[in-house]
Amino acid sequence: MSVFLQTFLTDFFRNVHSLHKDNWDHLRFGHDHPRKKTFMVETAVQRMETLMRNFSAYEWAFENLADDYSKALLVKLLEFAVLDHHHVRLPLSNAQYWADFASVDQNYRRAVRAVPDEKYEINQYFDPETDISVFTTTPGFLTQFIHKQYFLNRAPFTRPACGDICIDGGSCWGDVALRLMQSAAPEGQVHAFEFVRGNLEMLQRNLELNPQLARQITVDQRALWHETGCQLSFDDRGSSTSLTQPVSQNTAQSIGTVTIDDYVREKNLPKIDFIKMDIEGAEIPALQGAAGVIRSFRPKLAVCVYHKLDDFYTIPRLIREIHPGYRFYLDHYTIHREETVLYAQV
Repeated sequence: MSVFLQTFLTDFFRNVHSLHKDNWDHLRFGHDHPRKKTFMVETAVQRMETLMRNFSAYEWAFENLADDYSKALLVKLLEFAVLDHHHVRLPLSNAQYWADFASVDQNYRRAVRAVPDEKYEINQYFDPETDISVFTTTPGFLTQFIHKQYFLNRAPFTRPACGDICIDGGSCWGDVALRLMQSAAPEGQVHAFEFVRGNLEMLQRNLELNPQLARQITVDQRALWHETGCQLSFDDRGSSTSLTQPVSQNTAQSIGTVTIDDYVREKNLPKIDFIKMDIEGAEIPALQGAAGVIRSFRPKLAVCVYHKLDDFYTIPRLIREIHPGYRFYLDHYTIHREETVLYAQV
């Protein structure tokens, strides 16, 4: 029996007999969500079937993670996909997480409801560690500035260095672009990709709050893809906006595409050192469109792998096909299934 199979089955059956009543993220999903009290058996069966059909692929992903923490986390995330919060507690689901959450408004908030919005409570925060001011939500500040998503905070400490040129794929409100730029300052650059109107408005507000960093941040309003010049449809869902191929007659909005390889040529960039991607399931085509850059410059990568269950193996396999020298690490930044990041570096 392989190490992966033995670890998965042992932990899985242990968790089946666990029942967690304090493991629900009401801030993300609300108190009245149907999943809060009801275990979705049909969903669990479907996901378990998917896991079993592709077990060898998940085993490959497990074996190609570079440290024990990443391997244990992958097993835990796969179990969570099947058994959900009722039976599986993810690493951040503890008292310290909620203490960190409480500290955000107590210690970092500077203005309440600083930006009118029908969907979110957007406050203004200040992070003394980075000297960044930002309009965002309480969970957003927690994830990006306290828990530092997209910066691997254990060896090999994957993050931009001074002078790095960075790609921020899916910049949304610009908080990550600012953090990347602060890490790469003063000589670095960030090239941020965002096309959703509301996100761009918030991104611009956040750049205006941080003019010294904003001078080195370039915003491109195209979608990252494996071809330049395509037109793709999208439904504006704010931070959760995803692309549809080809242009749909039922969707009023469309956007042009660009590859990272073509963008680097357009801007005559001498190198790319760091690529972050959180683009709602378009990570595979965007990485395909960055193959030349990855082969030539071997940038550090921080790529989200939670949008699809097979992301855990399809994304590292693609990266390894593009350049076989990459080593992989995994981390996770919520108490639910979202916000898993695959870090890769040579």
